[in-house]
Amino acid sequence: MGRAEALAIAWPLASLPFLLPHVIEDFRWGIAERVGLPADVLAGLVGLALAAQMLGAALAAQGRALGLAVVAATGAVWTAGGVYDHGWPLAVYGLGFRGRALSAVWALGLIATQAAAAACALIALRAARRPGPHG
Repeated sequence: MGRAEALAIAWPLASLPFLLPHVIEDFRWGIAERVGLPADVLAGLVGLALAAQMLGAALAAQGRALGLAVVAATGAVWTAGGVYDHGWPLAVYGLGFRGRALSAVWALGLIATQAAAAACALIALRAARRPGPHG
């Protein structure tokens, strides 16, 4: 297993200490209303997204390209969602995001770890498609 593949598996797991408290906080701050879904429906979708990403990491650990593709896609979705919903407030308020540094750390940590997961998965996918030194 190459370094990019290993990191594509590790980054989604490393994101959980940021992602979980941030998502809980997002619900407290009314994300369900902002996106126009009932809170229980959105919670189910978040759970499905996390399950899909963890399944992708497990498949990638078995050497399956589909797993890397799933990690890349879910990492990109988490990153885009975080930047779309929180990018401007984070840029304006920095560590004062939502009135406390911990909120900023959670949001920035989620964005950074998920972006790293997507990037590493894409690098690993690209490397897997290149022919080896003998053909």
